[in-house]
Amino acid sequence: MRGAYLEDYQTIKIIVPIDTVFNVNDVHVCEPVNINMQLITQNVIDSHYHLEYRVSCEIETNRDYYIYINKEISIHLDLGKIIRTLSFEKKNYTEEKLGFIYNKEYTEFRLWSPVAKEVILVLPNLKVEYHLNYYKKGIWKFRVYGDLEKEPYYYMVRVNEEFKKCLDPYGISSNANSEHNYVIDMNETYKQIYDRPKFSGFINDSIILEMHLKDFGYMLPGNQSYYKKAFENYNNIGIDYVKQLGVTHVQILPLNAFAGIDENEPDKYYNWGYNPVEYFSMTNWYSSDPNDPYATINELKELVDNYHKEGLLVNLDVVFNHVFNHKTFSLNTLVPGYVFRTDYIDFMTNGSGCGNDLSTEHLMVRRLIVDAIVYYTKTFGFDGYRFDLMGLIDIDTMKEIESKLNDLNPNIILYGEGWEMSTGLEKSKLAFNKDKLPNVAYFNDGFRNIVKGNPFNLEKGLVLGSKIKYNDLKHIISGSNSPSQSLNFIECHDNYTLFDQMSLTLPKLDPDKKCDFLKLGLQLLFVSQGIPFIHLGMEFGRTKNNHDNSYNLPIEINKVDWSKINEYENVLFLDLENCFLQELVLHN
Repeated sequence: MRGAYLEDYQTIKIIVPIDTVFNVNDVHVCEPVNINMQLITQNVIDSHYHLEYRVSCEIETNRDYYIYINKEISIHLDLGKIIRTLSFEKKNYTEEKLGFIYNKEYTEFRLWSPVAKEVILVLPNLKVEYHLNYYKKGIWKFRVYGDLEKEPYYYMVRVNEEFKKCLDPYGISSNANSEHNYVIDMNETYKQIYDRPKFSGFINDSIILEMHLKDFGYMLPGNQSYYKKAFENYNNIGIDYVKQLGVTHVQILPLNAFAGIDENEPDKYYNWGYNPVEYFSMTNWYSSDPNDPYATINELKELVDNYHKEGLLVNLDVVFNHVFNHKTFSLNTLVPGYVFRTDYIDFMTNGSGCGNDLSTEHLMVRRLIVDAIVYYTKTFGFDGYRFDLMGLIDIDTMKEIESKLNDLNPNIILYGEGWEMSTGLEKSKLAFNKDKLPNVAYFNDGFRNIVKGNPFNLEKGLVLGSKIKYNDLKHIISGSNSPSQSLNFIECHDNYTLFDQMSLTLPKLDPDKKCDFLKLGLQLLFVSQGIPFIHLGMEFGRTKNNHDNSYNLPIEINKVDWSKINEYENVLFLDLENCFLQELVLHN
């Protein structure tokens, strides 16, 4: 194995087999003229020489260089550790607009890759290709004249010696299954007409209802797209039912383009959506036409608009801790090794359990995340964000998101999963440190474990008949030391529903008792200080057929069964003023 790797702007590592006969001082960089090299270190590792050289001038990462050994052996200079250096960050961070700039006369395409040697724009329908020009700070540009509205496009990018297909990381529309992006005119998309409902902006004034669009709409009548089913009236089920619940916010599971489904055959597979493929293009899985450049954007904008009309705020579940496939993720294709966290020996970390962790602390990864959230807010009008595995995101990224959103709408709420997880960043810098993010709320699994019981061990909590310590009950009812940061929940899309945990731990329980236990759980949820979080259907005995992780199981297991509402009618609307827990709250 031979290789030459750029470790920093003036440092090159060369690896050659020890049986290679050469003079360590007869090694040169050539492009287009020889560059002087000075040997710094020399080691033998696994039958290979590892030689580190200092070069006399800075290497330009967007140009090809070759290393010559004994003037006979030629090795292409590939990327090494340079992409994880502070100097790389400082030299290449930019706030210049990325993606495309469209008007009827021309479209300008912009892509960030400080390490690409060639970037080719492909317009497949027109059967033309254009070589982008390197500008500065990693930006590549090209302006195509003529009206390109609705034209598909993608890129071919060469970073080392091989061209790879690449989507636009800032592409806002894509065809089914993300094969290419589209140029669109945002001025031609759906115009939202309803104002956001009034909201105090204090997160602990929120009542949040979680739902998955396909779960929500599967048993509703008609054959509309799932985006449209989510806001149409259905005689006391669907949106009619949600309006009666008294929630302030509806939280929708991820809507950015994700894997694990076939958007051309939407009934073939099922997935929750925690498999990010693109961040700016939204999923076509719920759309009326997955290959229409405008359909998904229009229908999602209309959904949020109609929820606002009905007095409901809309939160989006976002996944900025990992991606579905790190090898094909567009920004990683453009800047290999930059996008994902690594440990002290440069192996990718896996705190997410999905094979990769986004290096949110890297400035252009952070910018992608912040830009995406700002785009969701400006374009679709979302009112809050739930962050998946937020404990893997760095604190500065969360602070920047908060700052940018506060400028747009100070009433936007932020919350997420703040579990402490291992990753390649110092623990003090990660967002599970809630004292450093006082305006962000955290899922309170302690509340869940006391009320329902730990789902991982199938324990029985208070609701299922177990005795608990008085101080534990007092602790959760009083807001777990921080009511404004305590997102109280009994169940969510993850793990067993309360009904299923009840069925598994109390298999002979009388049906009437099940109603009582569901009611007790909701009473505890709503009288406790903090932010109540409801999983849609838990109040009428939602079941996943005793599955704890149904992320890719059939819709028949995951669906909201609207027919069960009548069975649990006495659970649905609680008289909290006369609830038996009220006295306990008042006295403790």
